Amino acid sequence: MPTGFFLTGTIFLYNEPHRFGGIRMQCNECNKELGNQLDNEHLYACCGLTLQEYALRHHLPLDLLLHADQVNQQDDAESYIKPNNSSNQQVQDVLAGLYMADAIKKQGDFTFITLGIRRLEQLLWYQQALQVIGFQFKQEYFYENESHRVLARNSIKVPTSFLPPRIVNSSDESFLQQIAVLIGHIGELHTGYLFIDFPNTNDAQRVESELANKYQIRLAPLDVSEHEKGQLMRCETLEDTSRLISLLSEYLQDIPNACERFFEQHEEAIVVKELVFDSAHFITDHPDKCVNLRGGRYAMNVKVKDHIDPLTGFV
Repeated sequence: MPTGFFLTGTIFLYNEPHRFGGIRMQCNECNKELGNQLDNEHLYACCGLTLQEYALRHHLPLDLLLHADQVNQQDDAESYIKPNNSSNQQVQDVLAGLYMADAIKKQGDFTFITLGIRRLEQLLWYQQALQVIGFQFKQEYFYENESHRVLARNSIKVPTSFLPPRIVNSSDESFLQQIAVLIGHIGELHTGYLFIDFPNTNDAQRVESELANKYQIRLAPLDVSEHEKGQLMRCETLEDTSRLISLLSEYLQDIPNACERFFEQHEEAIVVKELVFDSAHFITDHPDKCVNLRGGRYAMNVKVKDHIDPLTGFV
């Protein structure tokens, strides 16, 4: 029998003997009784959704859907079988683009690439390209102490020993494929300009030089990178942006989510935010203090108008 307790005015149900779930499950897609565990295998066959997508569609927390033995599970590198197929040029190009984007991470015995649920199709595109060297899609669940919730991580993984050596030098065609993957992963369009925040300055300089020398497309460096050893680059003009996107169109249009962001038209929206601040603090303490302000509280209305990002919902 479930027992209830109060926490900040909300009733939570705790089901013994399992910390997560423990209730008999019925799939809301096909209405099939599933015992006390719902998993991705059933959902793939039933409706093509992952468990996280199912939870979002039906407004259910993962805590209620998962059994205890599905949470905080360690992946076993021994369960991965190394393919007999050798690496091909597409594999090298996709990996090179992801390396430049600093998307390839290592943890324990594994190398993995992770993206949020909104970019799941893009992650699966990577997996399709890289499956010849053993990458597998995994949706793993873990309990986060700070939020006291079960969270999901979507990634494609492979034992690090399966990876081919990294290749930097390549043909012109491979270079375009590589920077298409890079831009599809971290590129941002703002008011018609393309921004790429390179995690590594050397990659930024190499791409800048190649684009200028071979395609007469100019990138301008900006001193506001989020990466300690990185370099934010912006296409120098609107024409440079247009020419670069056109040059890469056949590659970008193949990449899910990237295609939506760079080629489809999206609705515009205006966001207005009122900012209230104490000008006395701003006048005396701020390094770029404004001499035109006088004492008192000021309210500023900041207005932003642009397209709505299809991945984030933000302007």
